[in-house]
Amino acid sequence: MRYRELFTVEVLHDYFADGKAGTMLFTPTPSCEAAMAGAGLRAKSYDNRLYVIAQTQDGLKPFRDLPQPGVFSFYVQPADADFFQYSNLPLNSTSGMRYYFSNLEEAVVDGKNYLHKRHPDFNAANAYTVGQFVRSGTGNCYECLVNLATGTSTLNNTSQWRNHGKVSYADASHGRSFTGSIASMPVSPASDHVFVEIFGLNATSLQLDVLQMAMSWTYEKPVSSQPISLGGLPEGMYRIRVNAVDNLRYYASDNLWTDNIGLIQIFTNATVPADYQLLDGAGQFRSPVFSIRVAAVSPLWQYVARTDAVKKVYDQTANGIEFETVAPFTFRSKLPVPLQEKAYDKLAMEYNNSDPPDPTRKTEITKLTVPGYRNKRAARKDNTDYFISEIYLNY
Repeated sequence: MRYRELFTVEVLHDYFADGKAGTMLFTPTPSCEAAMAGAGLRAKSYDNRLYVIAQTQDGLKPFRDLPQPGVFSFYVQPADADFFQYSNLPLNSTSGMRYYFSNLEEAVVDGKNYLHKRHPDFNAANAYTVGQFVRSGTGNCYECLVNLATGTSTLNNTSQWRNHGKVSYADASHGRSFTGSIASMPVSPASDHVFVEIFGLNATSLQLDVLQMAMSWTYEKPVSSQPISLGGLPEGMYRIRVNAVDNLRYYASDNLWTDNIGLIQIFTNATVPADYQLLDGAGQFRSPVFSIRVAAVSPLWQYVARTDAVKKVYDQTANGIEFETVAPFTFRSKLPVPLQEKAYDKLAMEYNNSDPPDPTRKTEITKLTVPGYRNKRAARKDNTDYFISEIYLNY
């Protein structure tokens, strides 16, 4: 009996020179382990990839039928504890928010089958905040560099937006609330009567529109939250409607989500988008590669000199990083700059310690050390929240 790849998941990261996110750990959920065993599948994590392989006799089709409809679910966690320090991907590990990726999104960009939905189309009438991503009419991804009020945004303005090309990134919009068997649901506005409906996945439409249960409570005084037991339901995503207000919750009975950054779900349903199907119409292997891409964090780069002999910090390349003097001995990039594993080597400073001052005696010191993620801290500039990554110069 031979094996062949059924599907692969790769995690990409712009911080690294090779584009790979470093070692990622993929852990099947208990229900996924059972489903894989029944279908003759094996899973292996290697480097930045998850490989799921299937038994086959002829090399064309799986030896055993895949569950139909079915789903394979894997928790994902970076091996590097510093992962979020160099990633433009916020996560509060103490909260119930985790990232959710699936092959239901149909987000093919430049030949890559992403497991996170496409970024929203740019709209000049919208307001935007630092770090947000949008998509242009030509399919390019742009990152917002400054807070922008409604009607003030232009995509080709490089002081407002950075063009990343034809890519797509995981971002905060892909976060979902995860819960164990008891979900605490908000009641808004507060009410003395709470009516709850729970909807599960429709295997045909792939919408959360199948009513699983309905219940109600009446109290003497208005309440602002309602605990709900999900213990009788299979693990998965649910739409929980509380007094006509919808909330999404992923129910995981094992609570393994607390030790991971997110969950990947690969569905086998016949209604999965064509590019995301595991098998073709004849039941033969397609062996798709699914992608998750993470952007590098973009702080303001700041240099603090020891003396006034440092006159300026600058980029030696045309149209490079622009710096401004923001305080005595302090030079800061005007816009946030992505951090990279491979150091940028075109920054220099003008040094002149002549006394009395003599402009002809200035010295150019090149290849300045660039800021890194370990020097990063939160700061505000022009009423906008940024990160600043700082270097102290011994001059």
